[in-house]
Amino acid sequence: MTALFQLFARAQQSALAGLLGVALGVVGAASVAAQDWQSRTEDNGSLMFGSVFEGSGLMGFSCTAPSPQNRPLIETGSHETHRSSPYTMFVNFADDPLVWTQALNTDQVTIILDGVGYRMPVIHLDELSGTALELAMTDPFVLALSGAREVLLDPGGGTAYQFGTSGLSAALAEAMGYCVDRWAALGHATPAALRPWRSGATFSGTFEGASGSVDLPPGVAVEIFRQCSSAYELEPGTYQSGDLDGDGAPDYAVNWRGVRCASAPGLNPFCGAANCSLEVYLSSRNYAGPREFLGTSIAIVPLGDGRNGIGIGGTYSVCGENNVYCSQPLVWNGVDFVR
Repeated sequence: MTALFQLFARAQQSALAGLLGVALGVVGAASVAAQDWQSRTEDNGSLMFGSVFEGSGLMGFSCTAPSPQNRPLIETGSHETHRSSPYTMFVNFADDPLVWTQALNTDQVTIILDGVGYRMPVIHLDELSGTALELAMTDPFVLALSGAREVLLDPGGGTAYQFGTSGLSAALAEAMGYCVDRWAALGHATPAALRPWRSGATFSGTFEGASGSVDLPPGVAVEIFRQCSSAYELEPGTYQSGDLDGDGAPDYAVNWRGVRCASAPGLNPFCGAANCSLEVYLSSRNYAGPREFLGTSIAIVPLGDGRNGIGIGGTYSVCGENNVYCSQPLVWNGVDFVR
């Protein structure tokens, strides 16, 4: 067994069960030392592995797909329990924090994303292969995980473990995309929700004042899917790109007026009578946790000092008397957008 899989691709197979979203009151919270989430990919000749991990080792995510080399598992030290099914992934756990019954099972594990709890299916203690459960990549928990701004692991013993989310969205896109690409190459139709994880995936659209098109990175595309809870289409003019935070990489401004969610045909649940949700995704934050505004329009505008800012359009309720709020571009100061 490779060191990679010993740590992060523990492959106990379990029956899939629906996740239950519940509101939870956590008794106590222990902060895990803040560390960026990272991804790792490896092809050992029999299986391709994609893993997402951070330094504490309390929780991680992984997937596998058959290697093009097609070597027997026994030759590479892999095992049948390492295999994940097409478009599924493992959620891997350290054994110690979990609360086990005498039957070495637990149904008390809940992972809380942005205040919403997702109860995990029954997990069985497996000290040989590693304790894990298998979920579809299209499961609501997985889709919410990609855009989560706060992650807590509640093992059911009265203490929840809080994780940072720096790098999580990008790591999931890279590692899970590694498996998604392989399953697609083997002829398995890629679910619409997972297309943003495909390598080279693009979501093109045009906007007024610019020629050609811009492409949404997977982190942004997955977050839009998460909020829609379904596939979606983007109308021309829905988003723009430009460097807003000064790191040289493109950032994205999205006007939800142009997002059409398959879950709400003919409606736009992110707009009121006049104003809509407006979001800015920053590359320096791995496109996670977008800054939200309210208005009728959003645009990336060049400033006289060489920087870019964002212009907000809106009704009186947004702009205020004499259009004060909307009259000047907002600029990023490292913490927030300010006039």
